[in-house]
Amino acid sequence: MHSVRRAALRAALSASRVVCNQANSTRLATRTAAEWNYTRPALPHTLRFFSQTVRKAYENRELEQAQRKDEENFEKQAAADAREDVETEADIQEAMQEVSPSSSEEPGSPSSSEEPRPAPGAMSKAQEIQNSVFVRNLVFEVTEEHLQKAFSKYGEVASTFIARDPRGLSKGFGFVTFTTPEAVETACSQVNGSFWHGRRITCVRRTQPAPAGVKKPAKSPPGPTAQLFIGNIPYETTDAELNRLFRGIENLRDVRVAVDRTTGWPRGFAHADFTSIEAAIEAKKRLEGTMLGNRLLRVDFATGYQRRSRSPPQQQPVEDAETEQ
Repeated sequence: MHSVRRAALRAALSASRVVCNQANSTRLATRTAAEWNYTRPALPHTLRFFSQTVRKAYENRELEQAQRKDEENFEKQAAADAREDVETEADIQEAMQEVSPSSSEEPGSPSSSEEPRPAPGAMSKAQEIQNSVFVRNLVFEVTEEHLQKAFSKYGEVASTFIARDPRGLSKGFGFVTFTTPEAVETACSQVNGSFWHGRRITCVRRTQPAPAGVKKPAKSPPGPTAQLFIGNIPYETTDAELNRLFRGIENLRDVRVAVDRTTGWPRGFAHADFTSIEAAIEAKKRLEGTMLGNRLLRVDFATGYQRRSRSPPQQQPVEDAETEQ
């Protein structure tokens, strides 16, 4: 009797344990599945961190692209600067030969063909040249009065002169004559390489022109290359006019117009790269004698350049003078 009771009790307890285990297993499986299907929302600071990271990476990429573009522009500008430095001395000599000390007189005047006689107390030719500076890369709106006002801070100015074509338009260079050689030294040291009205101007001593019967030896152009130098481009030339200028020229690889890095204004010359030397020769023949605006283009072969380090000039800029509208 007792054995039957114990067996029945054991059977009842075993059945309850199995049912309990099955219920616990079912609840655990249901809770685990619910946790898997539940997506925890990201914290606000986590979202903000990752959004800033993406934005920062995008900004860094844009900065790298801008720096790479600046380096390319610097290389192109270095080529233009190297070419300009080589030609500066030749251009100065050409200007000295073109403009004589008496060229400031009106053409056709009785005294223009005769040797001028200095007035009592006035400077002779030699003194005038010794006390004069050559100023180049001027804006076309600058007049003699503007030169007088701008250079008077370096010493007493005796006279100013701007070279003009037969129509009276400025050629972009001129002379300033001081009363003392000390003022010439001060002007050259302070003005040369500085910016005036957005352009880097050249200010050097005026040299003695060659005698009338002596011809200056012509500058031998470099041998044919795959690059052309196009100078004497009007500063007001538009992109459309440049496109028309090079339209129809075959095997043209690239055209680089020299632009001032500070102001973004054109500097009056450009370089054109071609796929071969033969293509550059044909383009030179086609562009020679071309008028752009009111200027005759100057076309020559370019010898290329080597990148060099350039330090910013330490000269004091010329004080801007008010130009006429």
